[in-house]
Amino acid sequence: MDRHTWMYKISRVAREYIDGVENFIEFAEEFLKKKRMELGKEEMIMCPCRDCYNLKKYPSATTVRDHLFRRGFMNDYTKWIWHGEGIHSEKTKKPDQNYESNEDSIRTNKEDDAENDRVDEMIQDVEDLLMQQPKILENLVDDSKKLLYPGCNAQFTSMVIDPMTLDKLQADIIVTLCEFEIFLCILKAYVRNRRLPEASIVEGYSVEETIEFCTEYLTSANPVGIPRSRHEGRLAGQGTLGHRMISPTVGILDRAHLFVLQHMTDVNPYLQEHITQLRKMHPSKSGKWVTNEHNRSFVKWFKDRVMSQYSESPSTISNILKWLAYGPDIPVISYQGYDVNGYTFYTQCQDNKSTVQNSGVSVEASTTEFERGNSITSRDIKKSYYGLIEEIWELDYKDFKVALFKCKWFDIKRGVRVDESGFTLVDFSRVGYEDDPFIFATQVKQVFYIRDPADSRWSIVLQSKRRILGIDNVEDEEEYNQFDENPPFSIGLPSIAREDNVDANYARNDHDEGQWFDHQV
Repeated sequence: MDRHTWMYKISRVAREYIDGVENFIEFAEEFLKKKRMELGKEEMIMCPCRDCYNLKKYPSATTVRDHLFRRGFMNDYTKWIWHGEGIHSEKTKKPDQNYESNEDSIRTNKEDDAENDRVDEMIQDVEDLLMQQPKILENLVDDSKKLLYPGCNAQFTSMVIDPMTLDKLQADIIVTLCEFEIFLCILKAYVRNRRLPEASIVEGYSVEETIEFCTEYLTSANPVGIPRSRHEGRLAGQGTLGHRMISPTVGILDRAHLFVLQHMTDVNPYLQEHITQLRKMHPSKSGKWVTNEHNRSFVKWFKDRVMSQYSESPSTISNILKWLAYGPDIPVISYQGYDVNGYTFYTQCQDNKSTVQNSGVSVEASTTEFERGNSITSRDIKKSYYGLIEEIWELDYKDFKVALFKCKWFDIKRGVRVDESGFTLVDFSRVGYEDDPFIFATQVKQVFYIRDPADSRWSIVLQSKRRILGIDNVEDEEEYNQFDENPPFSIGLPSIAREDNVDANYARNDHDEGQWFDHQV
């Protein structure tokens, strides 16, 4: 496939376009590396997307890659001259296939060939000059972005005219040429009393200045009598500590991506279609085998399926499905701390450095269980799972981001129990569900683990409270901490009611003999 076709004729989610962008980034980075060695300083990469138009530079090629996936290439940029490619393409170097070999044709075109040779030499000289003195060209580009004089509109006085913005310039021509006439309407509006025009103008200015002052004052003023929570703005979720970029293995990243796909409403029809297809192709296989095969192969099948549908009918595929099919960006954003839903979560590594415990989580989830000795019949059961946060990821799907917790879960069969007092206890040594470690950050609740004084092998589970007082008109924090789904105790504790005027007998039991006596309470 030629360069013009994959750059401008096919979808930006097609495999050919994705591979082409990766080849372009690799080519540009190689040129940038050579340029840095020649100049001896850091250089940034130009972005050839439709908006940047090779006029903006970025320090990272990741930003350029994102722009190309979102916006596409600028028009007629099939020769990458701003990224190290020579002006002459391979096509211009190939001999003409229709060239006639007879002597008459050669003599007839001799003068034209000589003229073309001179043009080629001139272009080659210009190319060599640009490559030898790249700083001169860069200075010209920088100068084109500067204002001709302070206060002028760069949109109309720029030495570089972008053809893509000509329509907008035409639409704004009235605003450009008739600024005083438009402002004259505002001045006339000040004169409401024609008998006293000067007083009307003064009053109009006073009202306008008062409104502007009040508007600016209110933006910086603190509300009186309303508590302002330090957690405001953190209900939706945001990273707080240890921001860094990581490159997980393909296997663990596919597990995280599969978990996101399995919990997206738009993907649900594809999940059902894939399972139905597996059952038709393998009718003799058990339900457990179908589930395992579905988890193993769905990510690749989903990507091929969506791209096939998009090539046939682009309007039927939403942007969410397109970016889900493409998968998350690599590297992945990682945090050591994360605030969401009024909770402050830490990873185990950060917990070891902190004086408080914030890595415990619990979630109520449905699980599929197969009957013993029967791998066909299954049932869904809701259970509460408990674990510790090992890593915090934020997957970037171009148009949206998804926060996930990678947890170490405890086996609810052998590592979780309820004692006779109603306390839920967990055993940290009983770890399970290693194939399904991920959970949405918005789905979990925070718990604390306290070592059981009677048995150090077990830890008592206690629920945490959400710090949301003063957010979204919340005045009573208790209404958000009723523990309806995950109660702190699995069974109710007996109530101890005080009863007055009841006779009670007391006796010592520290020796064999004793004296009974009555005492009125």
